[in-house]
Amino acid sequence: MDWILNHLQLLIVLGGAVAWWLNQRRALRTGDEAGPPDASQPDDSEQAERTRRIREVIQRKIEQRAQEQARPSTPVEAPPLVQPAAEPVRPVASHARRGMTKAEERRQAEILEQQASLTVQLQQARDLKQSIARRTVYEAKVTSESAAASPTRGSGPDELRDPAALRRAIVLREILGPPVALRR
Repeated sequence: MDWILNHLQLLIVLGGAVAWWLNQRRALRTGDEAGPPDASQPDDSEQAERTRRIREVIQRKIEQRAQEQARPSTPVEAPPLVQPAAEPVRPVASHARRGMTKAEERRQAEILEQQASLTVQLQQARDLKQSIARRTVYEAKVTSESAAASPTRGSGPDELRDPAALRRAIVLREILGPPVALRR
């Protein structure tokens, strides 16, 4: 038993060599059993042809996308959600014919005026939203630039809670402080 424990490294190397030899034997045996290649397995020429066709398809798609990006895209403007209010139509003595009374006509005119004012308010809200988004992007950019330009450190006792910061403070005191001979 002592001999095994004293020669453990030798036994591990011997076991590895036997395992390698068995794996080599198994690989040779499976290689012989495989025999000639089956017709079901594609040979190199079929594989090369398939690869070539796939590359051609990919190349065509890349060229199409490059052409699409090269064409100047004209922005398509969406139609307005609410049509601008037109002048209210004032029928001339045709109340009975259209079936609208004067009160209904006034109500219709009020609705059109309200829609026109809502359209203006909607456009103002969109403009405000866009300006807020631009301002936010600008502030984020300025903040990130200023943070990158001047790294900030904690102040006072908060900074000294970190062991690395405490070590750094002690070293700086030794370097920048008065010489040891002049300390009291």
